[in-house]
Amino acid sequence: MHLLYTVEYWKEFCPDVLGRELHHYPNVGGIAEYTKHQDWYLETIKLYLLVFEENPPSDFWRIPADILPFLLPDSAVKKKLMTKLSRIWNLFRRN
Repeated sequence: MHLLYTVEYWKEFCPDVLGRELHHYPNVGGIAEYTKHQDWYLETIKLYLLVFEENPPSDFWRIPADILPFLLPDSAVKKKLMTKLSRIWNLFRRN
């Protein structure tokens, strides 16, 4: 099922299951939205590495080619990855 506007749909599910409201509004498009979502995606990958201390499974995660060489189990490499990810993303956002 795909939902565009969830305000009405979540009136029962949110209070009964989630205990709070949860709404979704469709993406408005454009480069600003694209950049925002790319930033969120990269931050999510970084958090995944920090929390689970392992690479995100490629079956579910599209890993940008620029960071593939850094996805190793060594913690020193993970620190290097976080620095590299931040630098890559900052360069991407400037363009």
